[in-house]
Amino acid sequence: MKTISLMLGLLLIVGLNLTAVAQDDEVYYTEDEGEYLEVTLYGGGTVPTYQLDTWRDSLGAKTGWNFGFDVGYFLTFDLAIGLNFTYSQMGIDTDIEELSANQKHQMYNAMLYGKYYWFGEESDFAPYVKAMAGVWNLKFSTEVADLDGSNRRFRELSYSPAFAFGGGAGVFYYIHDFGGLFIEATYQHALTKNSEKDFFGQTYVFDNYSAVMTVHAGITTFFEL
Repeated sequence: MKTISLMLGLLLIVGLNLTAVAQDDEVYYTEDEGEYLEVTLYGGGTVPTYQLDTWRDSLGAKTGWNFGFDVGYFLTFDLAIGLNFTYSQMGIDTDIEELSANQKHQMYNAMLYGKYYWFGEESDFAPYVKAMAGVWNLKFSTEVADLDGSNRRFRELSYSPAFAFGGGAGVFYYIHDFGGLFIEATYQHALTKNSEKDFFGQTYVFDNYSAVMTVHAGITTFFEL
């Protein structure tokens, strides 16, 4: 949680610095201003659900942290489509002290997204909804052994990519002409069951579907093309 607080604090500091250079006469993004890109940076928390928190009974994932970015293009005044990348790191819910201290569960997720805003002429706030689809790449701590079953130990295995989808909602707040801060919550589900990893002649199977909830805050900047 200290890491999450530090990341959100840094984002807030950057946002406040941006307000210092904002123009006095605010002219926000409007329909007649041409084509735009949005770029967002964010950090926050990841909450494992749907069997991830109890994975293999003794290797469940614990609530962790994430950071990532979006890059999107506005098809219309209100609708943006783009690419999202998120890295999440979670602890291991286990009684094995050495394992919990030295290993972790990780996710590298790349997804396409569509985001619909409700920009208001009289308000600095713009709520939005978001839909996503793409791939999850799980790197989870897994118990492995030699072919004869000896030398049992834990290794962080990178399982094969799996299709994922999800959605969420958030609120954007203008702090200067072409940018501001936002907070967002999402739910994502991945078809990770039967994802595999070959490790020294043996195939290990990720035997559960996966899902997470994320909450994060960050900075969005609009760029005119």
